[in-house]
Order: sequence, then C-alpha cells, then structure tokens
Amino acid sequence: MLTDVQDQRCPPEVDCYWEGMIRLTLTVTPTGGAVETVVLCNLCDGATREATVAGHILSMTGLDPTTADLAALGRAITLADYTAIITVVPAP
Repeated sequence: MLTDVQDQRCPPEVDCYWEGMIRLTLTVTPTGGAVETVVLCNLCDGATREATVAGHILSMTGLDPTTADLAALGRAITLADYTAIITVVPAP
C-alpha cells in the first residue's frame, strides 16, 4: 500500500535537465509475516529505487500521473491521486 509520496518532479511547461526527486513510502504486509515499511527513492540519501522485502525485490519504475495532469486538476493534490509504478520480482 502506498502510504506517502514526495513528488518534486519538474513542474509542467518547464525545461528541466533532471527528472526531479520521487520518494515513495510503502507498507508491505506479507502473508503470514510482519508489516514492513519500505522507502523507494530515485535521488535520496539512504534510499534507492530498489528494496528487498518479503523475499521480493521492489523496483520503482515511475509515478503517475504527470505533473501536467496533476496541475490540470486545479486543486490540492492528495495521496489518492498518485499511482506508483513498481516492478516486483522474486529475490534470488
């Protein structure tokens, strides 16, 4: 479950030379296991795009919608507006 998003991507209609920071906090509840909190981040100290949890590797591949689509909403952005794109594969 996505529990927090810090979205510092470039605003719409701005030419940026970096992708901007995306930090996702996820709560993972494995079957028969303890709840774990995972942070995935593309540009953070202490977190990366990948984390291993419950025998799986979670990799952040993106965040939807775009900043232009968020701006078009014309209101304050909420957590429910976001969809985290995560690839999940079994850990070796």
